[in-house]
Amino acid sequence: MTWPIKTPSKAKYCYKYPHPAVTTDCVVFGFDGKRLNVLLIIDETAEQSAMRELQRLYESI
Repeated sequence: MTWPIKTPSKAKYCYKYPHPAVTTDCVVFGFDGKRLNVLLIIDETAEQSAMRELQRLYESI
């Protein structure tokens, strides 16, 4: 576990190791034979995304 260290710079916290940015935003493209369709999924945390996908998989069993 890394503890945040306050710094006087513009950054609010400074960590010993890099923290990757994770997003679940997604663009899904589909073609219905005549035109291209786009589904945009946004504003979802990683936890919400995981719970939604697990629920979907559980319901398909």
